[in-house]
Amino acid sequence: MKAADAPETNPGAGRSPWISALVPLLVLAILVIILGVKVHDRNATVAATQQQLAQAKTDATQAQGKLDAATAQAADLSAELAKAKSAEADLLAKLELAQDATHEVQAQLDTAKAQAADLQAQFDKAKTGSANLQSELDQANAHSAELLTQSDQERIIVMDLDSRLKKSESNLAELQAQLLKTHS
Repeated sequence: MKAADAPETNPGAGRSPWISALVPLLVLAILVIILGVKVHDRNATVAATQQQLAQAKTDATQAQGKLDAATAQAADLSAELAKAKSAEADLLAKLELAQDATHEVQAQLDTAKAQAADLQAQFDKAKTGSANLQSELDQANAHSAELLTQSDQERIIVMDLDSRLKKSESNLAELQAQLLKTHS
């Protein structure tokens, strides 16, 4: 009676040996599939990062173009300012020569000063815009460098996962060879 009530001491005694060998292979196959999915996800992440990098480079190029345009505009404003200052000097010379036309020359001088102030204000505004564009360019460059670093890190991870996958595939091939030898 004791023999009938006692639990089996060998739970795998009723299984055939090929089922016991198949279980580790199934586990390994599942691991290979999981690694394959992870590699695919990493590849998608790397592709998205590369797109962001390309966009950041495009943004940096556009910002540089805007900065160049603002610099050219600032140069134009400087030239206009120099012309206005030259006109002011001419008006002052005319004032000294024509004491009887003081009121007319004074009105011209006031107009030239207002133009000079407007040009200075425009120049200051262009200078501020240029500084803002430079700041944006610096930010875009920093972001671009950050994306490059992130892309490099993602590539390292993908290469590591690829190495692991190849090792798993090699191990799987060895296990299959051993399984075939066991069945032969």
